[in-house]
Amino acid sequence: MMMSYDDNYDESKGEYWSWESMTDFDKAVVVGLYFWHAVNIIGICYLIYKFIKGIRQRTETALADS
Repeated sequence: MMMSYDDNYDESKGEYWSWESMTDFDKAVVVGLYFWHAVNIIGICYLIYKFIKGIRQRTETALADS
C-alpha cells in the first residue's frame, strides 16, 4: 500500500513523506501502520511479562520445595 505513495509522489505538494504531500488513502495507511506497530509493541511486552511471571513462579516454587 505504501508503494502507492512512492509511485504517485508529487514534489509540488510538499516534502517527501510530509503529511501535506499524502492523499487521504496514504494517511490512512500510515495511521494504520503506526497502530499496527503499537499493537506489536503491546504484544511483545505482554509476552515478556508472561515469560518473567512464569520464571518467577517456577523460582518461588523451587525455593518453597527445598
